[in-house]
Amino acid sequence: MVKITAILKYFDFSGEYTCFARILPVLNKGKEEVFQTIQKEIEKKEKEEKYERIFRLPEEIGGKKIIWSEKFSTYSYFFMGITVLVCILISINKDKSLEKKLEERKNQMLLDYPEVITKFSLLLGAGMTLRMVWKKIVGDYEKRENRKGEKRYVYEEMKLTYYEMQSGVPEIEAYKRFGKRCGIPRYLKFTSLLTQNIKKGTDGMLGVLEMEAKDAFEDRKDMARKLGEEASTKLLLPMGMMLGVVLMLIVIPAFLSFQI
Repeated sequence: MVKITAILKYFDFSGEYTCFARILPVLNKGKEEVFQTIQKEIEKKEKEEKYERIFRLPEEIGGKKIIWSEKFSTYSYFFMGITVLVCILISINKDKSLEKKLEERKNQMLLDYPEVITKFSLLLGAGMTLRMVWKKIVGDYEKRENRKGEKRYVYEEMKLTYYEMQSGVPEIEAYKRFGKRCGIPRYLKFTSLLTQNIKKGTDGMLGVLEMEAKDAFEDRKDMARKLGEEASTKLLLPMGMMLGVVLMLIVIPAFLSFQI
């Protein structure tokens, strides 16, 4: 019970009026009845389908259609967004990984080019034919590969070319295929020199190869310097990513705590 006192005033006159009242909580009977009805229907459905593999929620209660929906929290949307972002990053990373491997292949073949040209120049100068030189270089590479287990792209392509010639592919055609597979201007020029040598003879071939080897070594120095500069620049990206991860670990929990 609560005592309520009212003071009434009129000019100089005043008076008090006292009464008692009982305060009760607001009843939302209709809403409670709906919840109880739904709960009973769910319990009934659960008993009926307790041996079923799938539990079906009631679609109609008291002649009224019931629509069920899953409640998503802020965390659910956040993790959904993170999942989509990760999938996109993985897709991009695959493309970048392929591009990186192709770039590594190209750089390795360019770095090995002076060595290949020098070997050709020395062995041709010793009196070997082109085919004998090719066989010698491939044989030396296979021995080194068996000993060290190291694979080099250009020598793998040379090995494939040698097997093609052994299987009956014409020598000129095999050299042309080698240049196309390498796909690098330096090697296309090299295969052009080889095919010219077969067609026109070895006159002047050694001098051209020596000049090509000299130019290739100069290019190799420039390329080594460039790769060193790129390596130092690429270190900035991992450092930036680490900083981003640290910031996410700090900011995201703080943001989610405000949402709560």
